[in-house]
This record gives sequence, structure tokens and C-alpha cells, in this order.
Amino acid sequence: LCFPSRRAFQNPPEDPQQNLYVPLPLDEETRNELQLQKLSFVMCNLRQQLQLQARPDEWPDSSKPLWCGKGSEVRFVRPGDEMDAVIEAEHLRDDESAPVRFHWRPDLRLGSPAACAMIAEDLLPDEPSFADNFLHEALKSLLHEDSTIQELDLRGNGLTKDDVNLLLDLVSSHRSLVRLNQIPVLEEEAATCPSLIIDGTGMKGPEKPQEEDDDEEDPADEAYAKEVFQHDVVRMDEGDGYVF
Repeated sequence: LCFPSRRAFQNPPEDPQQNLYVPLPLDEETRNELQLQKLSFVMCNLRQQLQLQARPDEWPDSSKPLWCGKGSEVRFVRPGDEMDAVIEAEHLRDDESAPVRFHWRPDLRLGSPAACAMIAEDLLPDEPSFADNFLHEALKSLLHEDSTIQELDLRGNGLTKDDVNLLLDLVSSHRSLVRLNQIPVLEEEAATCPSLIIDGTGMKGPEKPQEEDDDEEDPADEAYAKEVFQHDVVRMDEGDGYVF
């Protein structure tokens, strides 16, 4: 859940359908719809949240170790049709254009620790975990070649050096990014920058209460996670220090 400004955070819309959501990974439809130029996920603890909440059995590609495989359609037939189902399955195996049916293993329950453990056991010793892969796909989607983001802040998300190495590779080939974690990434701007001030989340609160202006419009191309407005101090993780 994100907000285009502090004012919007303090006065959220009454209709939940008007809320601003930025999904991760950022899909093409949402990217084209929002056309974001400023995006901040400061203090969202993305890595920890993914490790606790994201499950590999929720996604087709990562759940493959739980599939029974080809021919499993034989398990789902009407009584008396077993032989016909076997013959039909044999024909389907020879037909590359025929649809392939997959079913879950009957001895596992989706969403259970046993299902996630089986998927983890199927990984190679040097293969990254599902949470690592998910996080990296999210980073790739934020700095996609068609992304319009100019300022991106990912401090306080538990990023590691490996995460940031991927991030910096994406930055080097990105066309529109100007600042990462409030640090200039363009050589000409960095060369002429007399000082670098990184102050908290980068979203200062109003110095004194101001009267609400109903005609004031929030920026249409900015999104800040709610955590940005809930913290004054930003934690610097391993990856954040490496970016710096």
C-alpha cells in the first residue's frame, strides 16, 4: 500500500478501491498505468517479509516439484472408464500438440510446511532460495528497461551485497534513473555535486499545521510506501552501505 504524498497518508481515501497499490514484482500493466517517476520502499523490510510470507507453492514455476507429472490425468476418471483413460493417455504422450495435464501430489497439502520443504529440497546446493529469487525478480521489475522511474529509494529492506550487485547492474543500463537511495547515479551530476545530504526517509513532515486545501492535487507519478511516513530514522543494511 502506497501513497502519493504525506497528505494522502494522513487523509486516506474512504473508498478502498481508490488506494494506491504497487505490486512486486511490478507487472507491465501496472507499470504502464502508473508511469511512476519517484518510488520509495524505505523501511519496508522486503527481504524479511518475503522470507516470512512468500510461499513457492503459490507460483506455477516454483511449485513444479509438487506436480505429479504427465499421465496423472488417469487418477481422475469415472468408475469403469479406467482402461479407456489409460489408452487415451498413451495417445496423448505421442501427440506433442496435445495439452499436458498436471495435478498436485495427493499426499501433500498446499500451503503446508511439508510442501515448502519439498520444494526447498529440490533446489541445487548453489541455487538461491525462492525468497531470494522473488526479491531479485522484484528488483528487476522496478528497473525494467521500460520503467520511467527517476528516483528509487530501497533503504531499510535488508538487502545484501549480492542483492545490490544485481541492482547496480540494472542501474548501469537504465535510461531514466537519476537517484538511487538519494545518491546521484549520473556521472555528470555526481561530479558537480558539492555535498550529499541524506536526511531520514527524505520526506520531511510539515513544520506547522496547515489548513487543508481541497483543491490541492497529489502528484500522479509518485508513490511512497506507508512505512516512509511511519519512520523518522532509516536503518542502513549491508547492501545500503555497499551502494553508498
